[in-house]
Amino acid sequence: MSDLRERRHRDTHRELMQTGMRLFAEHGYDAVTMEQIAGEAGVSRRTLYRHFPSKDRILLDLTVEWTTMWDDTVTGLPPDTPARQVVEQALRSIAAHLDAEGDQMRLAWRIVDSVPALEPGFLANPAWTGRFVELLIDEGRGAAVELPLALTIAGAHLGAIDATMLHWATGEDERTVAAATDFVLDHLAALWPRSPSRTRR
Repeated sequence: MSDLRERRHRDTHRELMQTGMRLFAEHGYDAVTMEQIAGEAGVSRRTLYRHFPSKDRILLDLTVEWTTMWDDTVTGLPPDTPARQVVEQALRSIAAHLDAEGDQMRLAWRIVDSVPALEPGFLANPAWTGRFVELLIDEGRGAAVELPLALTIAGAHLGAIDATMLHWATGEDERTVAAATDFVLDHLAALWPRSPSRTRR
């Protein structure tokens, strides 16, 4: 795919996502059909289904962006980078992205919070826990964390971030996502094993 076609594909994808979320917010997720979204966006059903094979993907594809950012951070750092540094850098990168897309992200979290069936795919899930734990038990990153503690650290961070984001989405939390993420990281720092060398930020 040429750069121009790829850019157009991304733009169309984003426009369809925004149209879908606006309709979900106005009429309720369950009341909106794919046909309505296509008509509102001025595209054919075929075009819509090419971007989103099912209605839930309009929201759940947002999580793909976040996991891609996590993976890019992991692969972009030296393989011996301490796990804590990788985790904190990845979470801060995602937080900066959420701040940049603030209105859309608040809307997405509110919609998901109102549709229980979407929550397992949108909130912390086994795929996220697996990514987290894989870093912590990697002996190449220094002293590997034993699995029970790795699961505890992963669960604490992911659970705290999910709870924080749901509160942020209500508009009652005036902090930026970056500030809220820093708060979580600072208060969960005690869970990490002590290391002879101070974790870089």
